[in-house]
Amino acid sequence: MTKKNLKIIGLSCTAIILLFLFHKPAFAYTEHDPIVIENMHATAEDPYIIEGYDITNPNGNCIEIMNSENIIIRNNYLHNCGTDETFQENTDHYREGYATIIGDSSDIIFENNKLDDNFRGFIAYNTPNLQALGNDIQNTHQYSPLWCERCSDSEFAFNYLADNGTPEIFWVTGERSIGIWIKRSDNIDIHDNTVIRSTSDGISVTGHIYVPSFTAKEDINKPHPQADWTGLSNNIRIYNNLLLDNMEQGIWLVNDRNVEVYNNTIRTGCFTYGAAISTEFNVGESEFYNNKFLTCNSGPPGGANSFNNYFHDNTYYTIDGSKGDFMYFTDDSLGVGDLAMRQGADYQESTGNEEDNNEWVRLKGALADEMKEKRDYAELYKTYENKGWFACELPEGGVDEECKEREDAKGNQGVPKEQLYYSSLMEDFDEFAAKSFWGGAEVEDSEDGEECNYGPEKAYIFLFFITFIALIVMIVLYRRKK
Repeated sequence: MTKKNLKIIGLSCTAIILLFLFHKPAFAYTEHDPIVIENMHATAEDPYIIEGYDITNPNGNCIEIMNSENIIIRNNYLHNCGTDETFQENTDHYREGYATIIGDSSDIIFENNKLDDNFRGFIAYNTPNLQALGNDIQNTHQYSPLWCERCSDSEFAFNYLADNGTPEIFWVTGERSIGIWIKRSDNIDIHDNTVIRSTSDGISVTGHIYVPSFTAKEDINKPHPQADWTGLSNNIRIYNNLLLDNMEQGIWLVNDRNVEVYNNTIRTGCFTYGAAISTEFNVGESEFYNNKFLTCNSGPPGGANSFNNYFHDNTYYTIDGSKGDFMYFTDDSLGVGDLAMRQGADYQESTGNEEDNNEWVRLKGALADEMKEKRDYAELYKTYENKGWFACELPEGGVDEECKEREDAKGNQGVPKEQLYYSSLMEDFDEFAAKSFWGGAEVEDSEDGEECNYGPEKAYIFLFFITFIALIVMIVLYRRKK
């Protein structure tokens, strides 16, 4: 080794050590008052940027953007927005108390923000060309933490959402949180997100607009005055997402066309009858492939009044060895379908749905054992039975008030939050695979492991030690050369 090469190696190692010593992984935020932007018509070449702020506002929104274009909101810490109880009692039903609210805008980038412990999370409406990328959203109290209504040509990717909603009040009306919810939008990509322990679905795309809504007109003659079931969402791609232990569906689809769902890993919760994928009403011309499904209290994907859907090359994992039809569709017009038609939706028969080359795999080991314990808890406390307002809803709409009074007297009847957790994340189902129903070798039980969450600090420590060893080798070689 020449002196020149040794010098290059030495300089490189020194640079890496300096980077390790002076790198600060945690972003340094600057405290800032709540931000309101209106009529900001910036350009793609010269966008308006909101960056690096620590913002809290217990009595309202933290960031509000209206009638604006080309805004970038990045690297901000938004917390305790709308959390004052007096404010919540007196606020508008759904229009205030958000970490970020964006309306009637376009070309917005919302990236690398941290949202924690907010009354309501992120909402955008009438906002096409939106990008929500790399955000960390946790502990949102109410509504979907990442929610967009009429946001065509948008992307939602690399976000981490955990523990949004309050499971203890699961049966209280309006208190369920869908992780990512896209309403009445076309040309949407939802990919590489992690959504864990939401109190409703992991990801939902609905052509119908259900309450609450910022864009649907109220009609008091409807069973749900602000709902609009007459439209569709089209050309949706949902892929590479990790959806674990959300309390209802893994992916919930309603009134959609041309949806492509692939390479997702989905484990449903054990406390309701949540399906891995539910095409609950009027979903057609869609394809579902290369997904991994593990459900606790319900069977494989399926839904009602859906047509020409193709499920192929998926793997369905089971903890008890059961095996049946891989997909299940009904023509039942009751339930959601009946409500939808009373709201103006068209009736669709379930026809033309096909499945091919899907595999069933039985699980054992820690994952199966812990899931069975959760299922036993659900059975003991009947957590999957309708309670509260939901047990008293009348078929024609409205609520049986006497029933509601009896249910309210019982308390919240939800699920303790700790029940949603496993001893570790256990997101790789194949580690616990016992045997495929279609053949395959027996797999040994894997040992329990810690949840993998290696941040930049550990990466830099590893890099430091590698560099230190390289320096020692360089010194030894240099001394031998001399």
